[in-house]
Amino acid sequence: MRPRSLVRYLAVPVAAAGIAAAAALAAPVAANAATTDSNFDTGGTVAITVPLSYIVQLAQAGIIELPVPVSEISVSGPNETATVTFNVTGGNADVSVFRGSLDLSGSFDVISATGHFVALGNLQMDVSQGEIDGTPANSSTPVVLFDLGSDTFSFSAVSGDPNGFNDTFDSSAVTVDPAGASYLDSALHTSAFQAGQAVGTLAASWSIEYPND
Repeated sequence: MRPRSLVRYLAVPVAAAGIAAAAALAAPVAANAATTDSNFDTGGTVAITVPLSYIVQLAQAGIIELPVPVSEISVSGPNETATVTFNVTGGNADVSVFRGSLDLSGSFDVISATGHFVALGNLQMDVSQGEIDGTPANSSTPVVLFDLGSDTFSFSAVSGDPNGFNDTFDSSAVTVDPAGASYLDSALHTSAFQAGQAVGTLAASWSIEYPND
């Protein structure tokens, strides 16, 4: 099968959020000064868009990456991209204070032509560090998979809800983290992953509901 014919079945799930510039922003209201120890992210999505050329590049190196479930993939022929969408299932990320992480649905599997396999779950988008983390099966230690750069973000209060807020975060430069490249190359017996590889872009939006005082 030609690499191009694989694109409807391949995608690189990348989920991340990072703040590239160190800026001091005031919280929109006093509620946002609350600690980020709680689980107050109530829903939303993180969408990673990857050029098909990158997916073909990995396929040519004998690497297939698939999100679980596969239904999270959508392919745009005209734009020559694949998009993987993860649901926000919880977490404590809040861009107004540059803290916390989003918990993401699903996982992704990486398979090499040499027969090696990696399953990465417990995916998180870490706002404070600007990275995507995943935890290998049978391990409790997360691996930094992807870094984010050239980011933009926003936050706004929900009308009529003093404890509700909406956050957005976009990254136009998702790249492979050195730790992620090292782990994947070692586990899969490949050299397909390199630190700083351009992966694609990210668009995230989620809701926050702080507890009542």
